Amino acid sequence: MKSYLLISLLLMPIPVLCAADKKHPKTPATFTNPILAGDYADPSIVKVGDDFYLTHSSFRYAPGLLIWKSRDLVHWTPVTRALPEFFGDIWAPDIVHHNGKFYIYSKSTKGNFVVWAPSIEGPWSKPILLDVGEIDPGHVVGPDGKRYLHYSQGNAVELADDGLSVKGKLKKVYEGWPFPMEWRAEGYLCLEGPKLFFKDGYYHLISAQGGTAGASTSHMVVQARSRSPLGPWENSPHNPVIRTESRDETWWSRGHGTVFEASPGDWWIVYHAYRNNARTLGRQTLMEAVEWTADGWLKSKAGQDPAGLLAAPKLPTAPLAPMPTSDEFKGPKLGIQWQFWDEYDPSRFEFRDGGLAMKGKGKSPADCSPMTIMAEDLAYEVTVDVEVKGKAQAGLILFYNPSAYAGLGVGDGAIWQGAMATLRRSRIAAPGNKMTLRLLFDHNEVEFFAGPDEKTLTKLDKSEDLEGYNHTTFGGYLSLRPAIYTAGEGEAIFRNFRYKKLPAK
Repeated sequence: MKSYLLISLLLMPIPVLCAADKKHPKTPATFTNPILAGDYADPSIVKVGDDFYLTHSSFRYAPGLLIWKSRDLVHWTPVTRALPEFFGDIWAPDIVHHNGKFYIYSKSTKGNFVVWAPSIEGPWSKPILLDVGEIDPGHVVGPDGKRYLHYSQGNAVELADDGLSVKGKLKKVYEGWPFPMEWRAEGYLCLEGPKLFFKDGYYHLISAQGGTAGASTSHMVVQARSRSPLGPWENSPHNPVIRTESRDETWWSRGHGTVFEASPGDWWIVYHAYRNNARTLGRQTLMEAVEWTADGWLKSKAGQDPAGLLAAPKLPTAPLAPMPTSDEFKGPKLGIQWQFWDEYDPSRFEFRDGGLAMKGKGKSPADCSPMTIMAEDLAYEVTVDVEVKGKAQAGLILFYNPSAYAGLGVGDGAIWQGAMATLRRSRIAAPGNKMTLRLLFDHNEVEFFAGPDEKTLTKLDKSEDLEGYNHTTFGGYLSLRPAIYTAGEGEAIFRNFRYKKLPAK
């Protein structure tokens, strides 16, 4: 029987909306934002010796809690994932180094939890649930050595000395900063993301307000200070420290900041933001310098534009490897760039026959737990060779969540099924079930290519605008990710996955 490539462009009933340098880095004099391109939201950073470590929300992807390392704050390399198993929807972690141990406090749909390790490489502990509500933990140590976690809505709780349980209940310690009602925001106050540090006799509380999405001007970073880690708190007369003031700016919803001292007297803030008209990439990690006023408050350095060319921190660097984006699937283990939606089941895949063999699951990309990588660029193409065996369907897609994805599938008589109101299908002849698939993504518009091999790719006549495949339409605070999938009965072998940044237009 003749085999066919079944191309299904899944459309919702809505009005549709730097590849890393592969060479060893040198100490940079300047840099441009973002320092981490892609959906790296809610950044938390800690310095240990000469090294900086950073982590961020991993949401419903596993393995989770990716940890990055840098010496100069501009070049970053992935170290490990502190949460190898799926543990629900992971939000807003805080990475901490205390008494020679590393801790990550975070929130999941299973509750607030902590993982810890003797070194950054691990081994990391299993998640330990904390009997406490709210979201967005922020760790601080008081003058008597007692440890505390601050949470959203201005709440705080004392920790046990070992940091692995709480003592007592949450109590309200901070009311937030009453920003002007005429500002366009996702919601009033929305007090969250507390991060704390001690300087010059004060505990400084850095918080996010205004909501993390919604209007382009919604998010912001505010500062308060106190002589005690539990308040009372005095708000800065210079608030907000960081905010998007106009939708004409390059970066929208700038907020959720962590302030730190890179070297003596040199202070910086990392935070997240959406790129203007590129919400499909999610909230990316930005960095800019901050300075102290004569009366002891933080301000962004005058005249600096987070979208412009910025002076880099004066720090030494060292050779490091950037996050890989392409993968030849040579094994023996899965690359650190890959994550699965809503599960991590190593029994589904193995390396053989010159590629990654993946067993089918479910009926479509909506319920088969696609394997994804992070998109980094405004324009890129992804290509993969796929061989389908048995009664399976497999392909290459751009995946936001089970209700929003688009791409290519190949298999005998298989079509995508799911919560899609519209299903479009094109057919081209496929010799056997062995095909090369390509998606070309350019500023939210995608083109589709398929053929027996890379030299004979054919462009299909349907191109799509995926601008609406983002949080404002589908919720979840996610991003649109390149992904491969196998559904149905049987398996698929994927070979030579290629991610290529395309020139900006």
